[in-house]
Amino acid sequence: MGNESAAYPFVDLWSSDPYTFNISGVCSVLPDDEQCRKFLAFYRNIGAVLYPVLPDLDKFERDMDKLLQGRQAAGGVYNPDANGLVKPFGMMSCSYHCLRMLNYVSQPSLEVIQILLIIGSVLSYNMNAGASYTLLGMTERMCMVLGLHVETSGFPRATQAARRRVWWAMAFQNSHFSLAYDRPSITMINQPEIPYDPKSMPGHRGYFETLCRLIQVVLDMLRGLMFTHHTHLRYHEIREYKQRIERIIAEAAPHLKSRERCATLGEHIERTELRLHSSWFISLMCRVSLDPDTPMDEQRREVVREDCLTNLINTIEAFIELHSINSHASRTWISLQRTIASAFLLVANNNDQLHPQTWDLIQKLEAVLSDHVHGDESSDHNSKTDSAKHLASSLHALREVSAAFRARKLRHRVVPKVVPNMQNTSPATSFASPSSTLGSGMPTYSSDQSVSPDGHIDNILNQVSDVMLFPSMSSGNA
Repeated sequence: MGNESAAYPFVDLWSSDPYTFNISGVCSVLPDDEQCRKFLAFYRNIGAVLYPVLPDLDKFERDMDKLLQGRQAAGGVYNPDANGLVKPFGMMSCSYHCLRMLNYVSQPSLEVIQILLIIGSVLSYNMNAGASYTLLGMTERMCMVLGLHVETSGFPRATQAARRRVWWAMAFQNSHFSLAYDRPSITMINQPEIPYDPKSMPGHRGYFETLCRLIQVVLDMLRGLMFTHHTHLRYHEIREYKQRIERIIAEAAPHLKSRERCATLGEHIERTELRLHSSWFISLMCRVSLDPDTPMDEQRREVVREDCLTNLINTIEAFIELHSINSHASRTWISLQRTIASAFLLVANNNDQLHPQTWDLIQKLEAVLSDHVHGDESSDHNSKTDSAKHLASSLHALREVSAAFRARKLRHRVVPKVVPNMQNTSPATSFASPSSTLGSGMPTYSSDQSVSPDGHIDNILNQVSDVMLFPSMSSGNA
Protein backbone atom coordinates (compact mmCIF):
# COMPACT_ATOMS: atom_id res chain seq x y z
CA MET A 1 0.00 0.00 0.00
CA GLY A 2 2.95 2.26 0.49
CA ASN A 3 4.16 1.29 -3.00
CA GLU A 4 1.25 2.39 -5.19
CA SER A 5 2.92 1.11 -8.36
CA ALA A 6 2.90 -2.49 -7.15
CA ALA A 7 0.11 -4.78 -8.27
CA TYR A 8 -0.37 -6.12 -4.74
CA PRO A 9 0.06 -4.22 -1.48
CA PHE A 10 3.21 -4.98 0.52
CA VAL A 11 4.29 -7.43 -2.19
CA ASP A 12 7.84 -7.66 -0.90
CA LEU A 13 10.19 -5.92 1.45
CA TRP A 14 12.55 -4.94 -1.36
CA SER A 15 10.86 -5.72 -4.68
CA SER A 16 7.56 -6.58 -6.36
CA ASP A 17 8.36 -10.26 -6.77
CA PRO A 18 6.09 -12.30 -4.45
CA TYR A 19 8.36 -15.35 -4.73
CA THR A 20 11.43 -13.77 -3.12
CA PHE A 21 9.89 -13.58 0.33
CA ASN A 22 10.55 -16.12 3.08
CA ILE A 23 10.70 -16.26 6.85
CA SER A 24 14.42 -15.49 6.89
CA GLY A 25 13.56 -12.19 5.23
CA VAL A 26 11.44 -11.30 8.23
CA CYS A 27 14.22 -12.14 10.67
CA SER A 28 16.75 -10.12 8.71
CA VAL A 29 14.59 -7.00 8.46
CA LEU A 30 13.57 -6.93 12.13
CA PRO A 31 15.73 -4.58 14.22
CA ASP A 32 18.25 -5.98 16.67
CA ASP A 33 17.04 -7.30 20.02
CA GLU A 34 17.74 -4.11 21.95
CA GLN A 35 15.94 -1.96 19.40
CA CYS A 36 12.95 -4.31 19.36
CA ARG A 37 12.62 -3.99 23.12
CA LYS A 38 12.87 -0.20 22.88
CA PHE A 39 10.09 -0.18 20.29
CA LEU A 40 7.98 -2.43 22.49
CA ALA A 41 8.45 -0.10 25.46
CA PHE A 42 7.43 2.83 23.27
CA TYR A 43 4.36 0.93 22.09
CA ARG A 44 3.40 -0.08 25.63
CA ASN A 45 3.75 3.44 27.05
CA ILE A 46 2.30 5.44 24.16
CA GLY A 47 1.01 3.51 21.14
CA ALA A 48 -1.07 0.99 23.08
CA VAL A 49 -2.48 3.78 25.24
CA LEU A 50 -3.60 5.82 22.25
CA TYR A 51 -5.13 2.83 20.47
CA PRO A 52 -5.59 -0.06 22.91
CA VAL A 53 -6.15 -2.97 20.53
CA LEU A 54 -4.16 -5.71 22.29
CA PRO A 55 -5.79 -6.94 25.51
CA ASP A 56 -2.66 -8.56 26.97
CA LEU A 57 0.59 -6.67 26.44
CA ASP A 58 2.50 -8.98 28.77
CA LYS A 59 1.68 -11.96 26.54
CA PHE A 60 2.71 -9.93 23.51
CA GLU A 61 6.07 -9.21 25.14
CA ARG A 62 6.58 -12.89 25.94
CA ASP A 63 5.80 -13.84 22.35
CA MET A 64 8.29 -11.25 21.08
CA ASP A 65 10.98 -12.63 23.38
CA LYS A 66 10.36 -16.12 21.98
CA LEU A 67 10.70 -14.77 18.44
CA LEU A 68 13.98 -13.02 19.21
CA GLN A 69 15.34 -16.10 20.95
CA GLY A 70 14.35 -18.23 17.99
CA ARG A 71 16.04 -15.84 15.58
CA GLN A 72 19.22 -15.93 17.61
CA ALA A 73 19.17 -19.73 17.81
CA ALA A 74 18.66 -19.96 14.05
CA GLY A 75 21.54 -17.59 13.37
CA GLY A 76 19.33 -14.82 12.07
CA VAL A 77 21.14 -11.56 11.43
CA TYR A 78 19.69 -8.07 11.35
CA ASN A 79 20.58 -6.19 8.15
CA PRO A 80 20.41 -2.43 8.82
CA ASP A 81 18.37 -0.34 6.41
CA ALA A 82 19.41 3.28 5.99
CA ASN A 83 15.80 4.31 5.35
CA GLY A 84 14.26 2.06 7.98
CA LEU A 85 13.71 4.77 10.56
CA VAL A 86 12.29 7.27 8.09
CA LYS A 87 9.37 5.28 6.72
CA PRO A 88 7.49 2.42 8.38
CA PHE A 89 6.96 0.63 5.06
CA GLY A 90 9.51 -2.08 5.81
CA MET A 91 7.93 -2.95 9.15
CA MET A 92 4.42 -2.97 7.71
CA SER A 93 5.58 -5.11 4.80
CA CYS A 94 7.03 -7.55 7.27
CA SER A 95 3.77 -7.72 9.23
CA TYR A 96 1.64 -8.04 6.13
CA HIS A 97 3.70 -10.88 4.67
CA CYS A 98 3.51 -12.77 7.93
CA LEU A 99 -0.26 -12.49 7.60
CA ARG A 100 -0.07 -13.81 4.04
CA MET A 101 1.84 -16.85 5.23
CA LEU A 102 -1.00 -17.48 7.67
CA ASN A 103 -3.49 -17.29 4.78
CA TYR A 104 -5.28 -14.67 6.83
CA VAL A 105 -8.14 -14.00 4.40
CA SER A 106 -9.31 -17.61 4.37
CA GLN A 107 -8.49 -18.24 8.02
CA PRO A 108 -9.18 -15.04 9.98
CA SER A 109 -8.63 -14.94 13.72
CA LEU A 110 -8.71 -12.38 16.51
CA GLU A 111 -4.92 -12.04 16.32
CA VAL A 112 -5.06 -11.41 12.57
CA ILE A 113 -7.69 -8.69 13.00
CA GLN A 114 -5.66 -7.06 15.78
CA ILE A 115 -2.65 -6.90 13.46
CA LEU A 116 -4.72 -5.45 10.62
CA LEU A 117 -6.15 -2.77 12.90
CA ILE A 118 -2.66 -1.75 14.01
CA ILE A 119 -1.38 -1.72 10.41
CA GLY A 120 -4.34 0.44 9.40
CA SER A 121 -3.61 2.82 12.26
CA VAL A 122 0.03 3.10 11.15
CA LEU A 123 -1.11 3.85 7.60
CA SER A 124 -3.27 6.70 8.87
CA TYR A 125 -0.29 8.05 10.86
CA ASN A 126 1.47 8.30 7.52
CA MET A 127 -1.57 10.25 6.28
CA ASN A 128 -2.65 7.65 3.75
CA ALA A 129 -6.34 7.86 4.64
CA GLY A 130 -7.54 6.13 1.48
CA ALA A 131 -5.38 3.03 1.97
CA SER A 132 -6.23 2.93 5.67
CA TYR A 133 -9.96 3.12 4.94
CA THR A 134 -9.72 0.39 2.30
CA LEU A 135 -7.83 -1.92 4.64
CA LEU A 136 -10.31 -1.15 7.42
CA GLY A 137 -13.18 -2.18 5.16
CA MET A 138 -11.66 -5.63 4.69
CA THR A 139 -10.97 -5.85 8.42
CA GLU A 140 -14.61 -5.04 9.19
CA ARG A 141 -15.80 -7.89 6.96
CA MET A 142 -13.42 -10.27 8.70
CA CYS A 143 -14.88 -9.17 12.04
CA MET A 144 -18.30 -10.11 10.73
CA VAL A 145 -17.04 -13.45 9.44
CA LEU A 146 -16.06 -14.24 13.04
CA GLY A 147 -19.39 -12.92 14.31
CA LEU A 148 -17.82 -10.19 16.41
CA HIS A 149 -20.71 -7.81 15.69
CA VAL A 150 -23.13 -9.86 17.83
CA GLU A 151 -23.05 -11.49 21.23
CA THR A 152 -22.16 -15.18 20.87
CA SER A 153 -22.34 -17.68 23.70
CA GLY A 154 -20.01 -20.62 24.25
CA PHE A 155 -16.72 -18.73 24.55
CA PRO A 156 -14.60 -18.52 27.71
CA ARG A 157 -14.84 -15.20 29.53
CA ALA A 158 -11.37 -14.06 28.43
CA THR A 159 -12.08 -14.91 24.78
CA GLN A 160 -15.44 -13.15 24.90
CA ALA A 161 -13.78 -10.03 26.32
CA ALA A 162 -11.11 -10.14 23.60
CA ARG A 163 -13.78 -10.47 20.87
CA ARG A 164 -15.64 -7.46 22.21
CA ARG A 165 -12.44 -5.44 22.53
CA VAL A 166 -11.45 -6.10 18.92
CA TRP A 167 -14.86 -5.04 17.63
CA TRP A 168 -14.90 -1.79 19.58
CA ALA A 169 -11.31 -1.00 18.60
CA MET A 170 -12.42 -1.37 14.99
CA ALA A 171 -15.51 0.77 15.67
CA PHE A 172 -13.26 3.59 16.91
CA GLN A 173 -11.51 3.83 13.53
CA ASN A 174 -14.71 3.24 11.59
CA SER A 175 -16.66 5.94 13.43
CA HIS A 176 -13.93 8.47 12.74
CA PHE A 177 -14.01 7.87 8.99
CA SER A 178 -17.79 7.96 9.07
CA LEU A 179 -17.97 11.27 10.94
CA ALA A 180 -14.99 13.09 9.44
CA TYR A 181 -15.51 12.09 5.82
CA ASP A 182 -19.28 11.48 5.71
CA ARG A 183 -18.94 7.79 4.88
CA PRO A 184 -21.52 5.17 5.92
CA SER A 185 -20.76 3.17 9.05
CA ILE A 186 -21.50 -0.54 9.26
CA THR A 187 -20.86 -0.58 13.00
CA MET A 188 -24.05 1.33 13.82
CA ILE A 189 -26.30 -1.59 12.83
CA ASN A 190 -25.13 -4.14 15.37
CA GLN A 191 -22.51 -4.16 18.09
CA PRO A 192 -21.64 -6.44 20.99
CA GLU A 193 -21.59 -5.40 24.61
CA ILE A 194 -18.88 -3.03 25.78
CA PRO A 195 -15.91 -4.97 27.25
CA TYR A 196 -16.16 -3.76 30.83
CA ASP A 197 -13.52 -4.79 33.31
CA PRO A 198 -14.97 -7.22 35.91
CA LYS A 199 -14.23 -4.63 38.62
CA SER A 200 -15.61 -1.68 36.67
CA MET A 201 -18.21 0.54 38.33
CA PRO A 202 -19.49 4.12 38.00
CA GLY A 203 -16.77 6.53 39.04
CA HIS A 204 -14.05 4.03 38.18
CA ARG A 205 -14.58 3.30 34.47
CA GLY A 206 -11.30 2.79 32.62
CA TYR A 207 -10.20 4.68 29.52
CA PHE A 208 -11.08 2.11 26.87
CA GLU A 209 -14.51 1.27 28.25
CA THR A 210 -15.27 4.99 28.62
CA LEU A 211 -14.16 5.56 25.03
CA CYS A 212 -16.39 2.67 23.92
CA ARG A 213 -19.35 4.26 25.70
CA LEU A 214 -18.71 7.52 23.82
CA ILE A 215 -18.56 5.65 20.53
CA GLN A 216 -21.86 3.97 21.41
CA VAL A 217 -23.48 7.40 21.77
CA VAL A 218 -22.13 8.39 18.36
CA LEU A 219 -23.41 5.18 16.78
CA ASP A 220 -26.83 5.77 18.34
CA MET A 221 -26.80 9.26 16.85
CA LEU A 222 -25.88 8.00 13.38
CA ARG A 223 -28.50 5.27 13.59
CA GLY A 224 -31.17 7.79 14.59
CA LEU A 225 -30.32 10.08 11.68
CA MET A 226 -30.44 7.15 9.27
CA PHE A 227 -33.81 5.84 10.46
CA THR A 228 -35.46 9.28 10.57
CA HIS A 229 -33.88 10.43 7.28
CA HIS A 230 -32.83 13.67 8.95
CA THR A 231 -29.67 15.50 7.89
CA HIS A 232 -29.02 17.01 11.31
CA LEU A 233 -29.97 16.64 14.95
CA ARG A 234 -32.87 18.55 16.44
CA TYR A 235 -32.51 20.65 19.56
CA HIS A 236 -33.85 18.10 22.05
CA GLU A 237 -31.65 15.38 20.50
CA ILE A 238 -28.55 17.54 20.84
CA ARG A 239 -29.29 18.14 24.51
CA GLU A 240 -29.97 14.45 25.13
CA TYR A 241 -26.76 13.22 23.49
CA LYS A 242 -24.71 15.94 25.17
CA GLN A 243 -26.08 14.96 28.58
CA ARG A 244 -25.29 11.29 27.89
CA ILE A 245 -21.67 12.19 27.12
CA GLU A 246 -21.42 14.30 30.27
CA ARG A 247 -22.76 11.42 32.38
CA ILE A 248 -20.23 9.05 30.80
CA ILE A 249 -17.36 11.40 31.65
CA ALA A 250 -18.70 11.78 35.19
CA GLU A 251 -18.54 7.99 35.64
CA ALA A 252 -14.93 7.75 34.41
CA ALA A 253 -12.01 6.95 36.70
CA PRO A 254 -10.60 9.89 38.72
CA HIS A 255 -7.39 10.17 36.65
CA LEU A 256 -9.47 10.63 33.49
CA LYS A 257 -11.06 13.78 34.92
CA SER A 258 -8.28 15.44 36.90
CA ARG A 259 -4.65 16.19 36.10
CA GLU A 260 -3.78 15.95 39.78
CA ARG A 261 -4.96 12.32 39.90
CA CYS A 262 -2.66 11.22 37.07
CA ALA A 263 0.43 9.34 38.24
CA THR A 264 1.92 8.00 34.99
CA LEU A 265 2.54 9.10 31.42
CA GLY A 266 -0.17 6.72 30.23
CA GLU A 267 -2.76 8.21 32.57
CA HIS A 268 -1.99 11.73 31.36
CA ILE A 269 -2.35 10.59 27.75
CA GLU A 270 -5.66 8.87 28.51
CA ARG A 271 -7.02 11.98 30.24
CA THR A 272 -6.15 14.39 27.43
CA GLU A 273 -7.28 12.00 24.70
CA LEU A 274 -10.62 11.46 26.43
CA ARG A 275 -11.12 15.21 26.73
CA LEU A 276 -10.20 15.68 23.08
CA HIS A 277 -12.57 13.03 21.73
CA SER A 278 -15.51 13.84 24.01
CA SER A 279 -15.21 17.57 23.24
CA TRP A 280 -15.02 16.89 19.52
CA PHE A 281 -18.11 14.66 19.66
CA ILE A 282 -20.12 17.38 21.41
CA SER A 283 -18.93 20.06 18.98
CA LEU A 284 -19.95 17.80 16.10
CA MET A 285 -23.46 17.37 17.50
CA CYS A 286 -23.80 21.12 18.02
CA ARG A 287 -22.31 22.11 14.66
CA VAL A 288 -25.72 22.55 13.05
CA SER A 289 -26.09 25.79 15.04
CA LEU A 290 -23.32 27.38 12.95
CA ASP A 291 -25.29 26.99 9.73
CA PRO A 292 -27.52 30.07 9.28
CA ASP A 293 -29.75 28.17 6.87
CA THR A 294 -30.76 25.57 9.44
CA PRO A 295 -34.20 26.33 10.92
CA MET A 296 -33.73 26.82 14.65
CA ASP A 297 -35.09 29.16 17.28
CA GLU A 298 -32.55 31.96 17.76
CA GLN A 299 -32.41 31.59 21.52
CA ARG A 300 -31.76 27.87 21.22
CA ARG A 301 -29.28 28.48 18.42
CA GLU A 302 -27.20 30.72 20.67
CA VAL A 303 -27.15 28.11 23.43
CA VAL A 304 -26.09 25.32 21.08
CA ARG A 305 -23.63 27.57 19.25
CA GLU A 306 -21.90 28.46 22.51
CA ASP A 307 -21.64 24.75 23.37
CA CYS A 308 -20.14 24.10 19.94
CA LEU A 309 -17.49 26.83 20.15
CA THR A 310 -16.60 25.95 23.73
CA ASN A 311 -16.00 22.33 22.80
CA LEU A 312 -14.00 23.29 19.71
CA ILE A 313 -11.74 25.22 22.08
CA ASN A 314 -11.60 22.26 24.46
CA THR A 315 -10.60 19.96 21.60
CA ILE A 316 -7.68 22.18 20.61
CA GLU A 317 -6.60 22.76 24.21
CA ALA A 318 -6.56 19.01 24.86
CA PHE A 319 -4.40 18.41 21.79
CA ILE A 320 -1.93 21.12 22.78
CA GLU A 321 -1.69 19.65 26.28
CA LEU A 322 -1.22 16.17 24.79
CA HIS A 323 1.74 17.49 22.81
CA SER A 324 3.23 19.09 25.92
CA ILE A 325 2.96 15.75 27.72
CA ASN A 326 4.63 13.78 24.94
CA SER A 327 5.31 14.99 21.40
CA HIS A 328 5.02 11.46 20.02
CA ALA A 329 1.52 11.04 21.48
CA SER A 330 0.23 14.03 19.52
CA ARG A 331 1.07 12.38 16.20
CA THR A 332 -2.00 10.15 16.20
CA TRP A 333 -3.91 10.87 13.00
CA ILE A 334 -7.43 10.86 14.44
CA SER A 335 -6.49 13.44 17.08
CA LEU A 336 -4.59 15.52 14.52
CA GLN A 337 -7.45 15.53 12.02
CA ARG A 338 -10.05 16.40 14.62
CA THR A 339 -7.94 19.21 16.04
CA ILE A 340 -7.11 20.77 12.67
CA ALA A 341 -10.76 20.59 11.59
CA SER A 342 -11.79 22.21 14.89
CA ALA A 343 -9.26 24.99 14.39
CA PHE A 344 -10.56 25.91 10.94
CA LEU A 345 -14.14 25.88 12.19
CA LEU A 346 -13.31 27.94 15.28
CA VAL A 347 -11.40 30.56 13.34
CA ALA A 348 -14.30 31.02 10.93
CA ASN A 349 -16.92 31.39 13.67
CA ASN A 350 -15.02 32.98 16.54
CA ASN A 351 -16.47 35.83 18.57
CA ASP A 352 -13.62 37.84 20.08
CA GLN A 353 -15.84 39.17 22.85
CA LEU A 354 -16.98 35.72 23.99
CA HIS A 355 -13.74 33.84 23.33
CA PRO A 356 -10.83 36.30 23.41
CA GLN A 357 -8.35 33.46 23.99
CA THR A 358 -8.98 31.96 20.56
CA TRP A 359 -6.13 33.63 18.70
CA ASP A 360 -3.56 32.75 21.35
CA LEU A 361 -4.84 29.18 21.20
CA ILE A 362 -4.51 29.07 17.42
CA GLN A 363 -0.95 30.36 17.67
CA LYS A 364 -0.12 27.61 20.15
CA LEU A 365 -1.61 25.04 17.79
CA GLU A 366 0.45 26.45 14.93
CA ALA A 367 3.55 26.02 17.10
CA VAL A 368 2.66 22.37 17.76
CA LEU A 369 2.08 21.64 14.08
CA SER A 370 5.31 23.46 13.24
CA ASP A 371 7.11 21.24 15.73
CA HIS A 372 5.81 18.17 13.89
CA VAL A 373 6.77 19.58 10.51
CA HIS A 374 10.19 20.96 11.46
CA GLY A 375 10.97 18.77 14.45
CA ASP A 376 14.21 17.44 13.01
CA GLU A 377 15.95 20.43 11.47
CA SER A 378 18.98 18.27 10.68
CA SER A 379 16.96 16.25 8.15
CA ASP A 380 16.70 17.42 4.58
CA HIS A 381 13.34 17.65 2.82
CA ASN A 382 13.64 14.26 1.14
CA SER A 383 14.22 12.40 4.40
CA LYS A 384 11.31 13.89 6.30
CA THR A 385 8.33 11.65 6.94
CA ASP A 386 5.37 11.81 4.58
CA SER A 387 3.15 12.98 7.43
CA ALA A 388 5.44 15.96 8.10
CA LYS A 389 5.42 16.93 4.42
CA HIS A 390 1.64 16.73 4.19
CA LEU A 391 1.08 18.48 7.51
CA ALA A 392 3.08 21.46 6.28
CA SER A 393 0.31 22.43 3.84
CA SER A 394 -2.29 22.31 6.62
CA LEU A 395 -0.08 24.50 8.81
CA HIS A 396 0.39 26.99 5.99
CA ALA A 397 -3.35 27.11 5.28
CA LEU A 398 -4.23 27.53 8.96
CA ARG A 399 -1.84 30.46 9.27
CA GLU A 400 -3.27 32.19 6.22
CA VAL A 401 -6.89 31.54 7.16
CA SER A 402 -6.22 32.89 10.63
CA ALA A 403 -4.51 35.98 9.22
CA ALA A 404 -7.31 36.58 6.71
CA PHE A 405 -10.07 36.43 9.31
CA ARG A 406 -8.18 38.58 11.79
CA ALA A 407 -7.60 41.21 9.11
CA ARG A 408 -11.26 41.02 8.14
CA LYS A 409 -12.40 41.53 11.75
CA LEU A 410 -10.01 44.47 12.09
CA ARG A 411 -11.50 46.14 9.00
CA HIS A 412 -14.99 45.60 10.39
CA ARG A 413 -14.05 47.59 13.47
CA VAL A 414 -12.81 50.45 11.28
CA VAL A 415 -15.50 50.37 8.58
CA PRO A 416 -18.48 48.42 9.95
CA LYS A 417 -20.61 48.84 6.83
CA VAL A 418 -18.18 47.11 4.49
CA VAL A 419 -19.17 43.52 3.76
CA PRO A 420 -16.25 41.47 2.37
CA ASN A 421 -16.72 39.27 -0.65
CA MET A 422 -16.51 35.66 0.50
CA GLN A 423 -17.24 34.19 -2.94
CA ASN A 424 -20.43 32.51 -1.68
CA THR A 425 -18.43 30.66 0.97
CA SER A 426 -20.23 30.19 4.29
CA PRO A 427 -17.80 29.95 7.20
CA ALA A 428 -20.27 27.77 9.03
CA THR A 429 -20.13 25.11 6.37
CA SER A 430 -16.79 25.65 4.69
CA PHE A 431 -14.85 24.98 7.85
CA ALA A 432 -16.84 22.02 9.10
CA SER A 433 -13.80 19.98 8.11
CA PRO A 434 -11.03 20.68 5.61
CA SER A 435 -11.52 17.14 4.38
CA SER A 436 -15.23 17.44 3.75
CA THR A 437 -15.12 20.90 2.20
CA LEU A 438 -12.96 20.45 -0.86
CA GLY A 439 -13.17 18.16 -3.85
CA SER A 440 -10.23 16.56 -5.59
CA GLY A 441 -11.12 18.36 -8.80
CA MET A 442 -10.61 21.84 -7.39
CA PRO A 443 -7.67 23.88 -8.71
CA THR A 444 -4.58 24.21 -6.58
CA TYR A 445 -2.67 27.36 -5.72
CA SER A 446 0.99 27.85 -5.14
CA SER A 447 2.12 28.51 -1.60
CA ASP A 448 3.40 31.98 -2.50
CA GLN A 449 0.10 33.19 -3.92
CA SER A 450 -1.16 36.25 -2.11
CA VAL A 451 -4.43 36.18 -0.22
CA SER A 452 -6.93 38.91 -0.90
CA PRO A 453 -7.50 41.22 2.06
CA ASP A 454 -11.20 40.57 1.53
CA GLY A 455 -10.56 36.97 2.53
CA HIS A 456 -10.76 34.58 -0.42
CA ILE A 457 -10.81 31.58 1.87
CA ASP A 458 -11.29 29.08 -0.96
CA ASN A 459 -7.87 29.98 -2.33
CA ILE A 460 -6.25 29.33 1.02
CA LEU A 461 -7.96 26.03 1.68
CA ASN A 462 -6.97 24.70 -1.73
CA GLN A 463 -3.37 24.79 -0.55
CA VAL A 464 -4.10 22.01 1.93
CA SER A 465 -2.47 18.77 0.85
CA ASP A 466 -4.76 16.21 -0.77
CA VAL A 467 -4.13 13.79 2.08
CA MET A 468 -6.12 16.09 4.34
CA LEU A 469 -9.04 15.28 2.08
CA PHE A 470 -10.72 11.96 1.69
CA PRO A 471 -10.17 10.49 -1.80
CA SER A 472 -13.31 10.76 -3.94
CA MET A 473 -13.59 7.03 -4.58
CA SER A 474 -17.23 7.06 -5.64
CA SER A 475 -17.83 10.62 -6.75
CA GLY A 476 -17.60 9.73 -10.41
CA ASN A 477 -15.14 12.52 -11.12
CA ALA A 478 -12.33 11.66 -13.44
